[in-house]
Amino acid sequence: MRGDALADRSIAGVLSRLQLLPRGMGASEVSAGFHDGDLRIDGDFTPPTLVSVVDGDLRVSGKLSTEGVDGMDGHATLIVFGDLRCGGLVNDWASLLVVTDNLIADEWVFAAREDSALVVGGDLRTPIFVGADKWASVGGSAQMDDGYGYAVALAAFDDAFGAPQIHPRGSWKNLVDRLGLDRERVREEHDLIRVLEERLYETGSLTRSA
Repeated sequence: MRGDALADRSIAGVLSRLQLLPRGMGASEVSAGFHDGDLRIDGDFTPPTLVSVVDGDLRVSGKLSTEGVDGMDGHATLIVFGDLRCGGLVNDWASLLVVTDNLIADEWVFAAREDSALVVGGDLRTPIFVGADKWASVGGSAQMDDGYGYAVALAAFDDAFGAPQIHPRGSWKNLVDRLGLDRERVREEHDLIRVLEERLYETGSLTRSA
């Protein structure tokens, strides 16, 4: 397995334990793709197969999303053996996104959907992080300016519920103001995800209003 050659044994160990195929599907039922070397995408990008591997750095100038891969509602796996840099990031239902080195999202990360997992071997950098009750497992440092949710150390991957949490520097209320959300619709913390999901559905972005 490609992960066995990683110098960072923490991320290698996590990769060896993760279920990479969608639940209930065998290898013969799953589309898979491999890109050897760095990959640069001008615009938005959705992986072409349910299990996609990039053996190199991945650069996406627009939004990277695991939504609608191969006609499925989530359940996608994307592994980047290198750095990932993108504009925005959506990790969909039951999807797995693994970045062995650093993840930099220039605009925002939305990783709040059920049964999804975001694993970063290096550092995580993003102005906006939305994780709801989900977390990002990070091997290096995590810098999130505003948001909702948190990151935990990759070393605590198997017991993340008890691990120390790294929260965005600004609260969810800061995020409401930053995104220009209607305060009448987001009066309480539990209103936030619903309104953000609506914006994503209408505009495809957290930072664009309808």
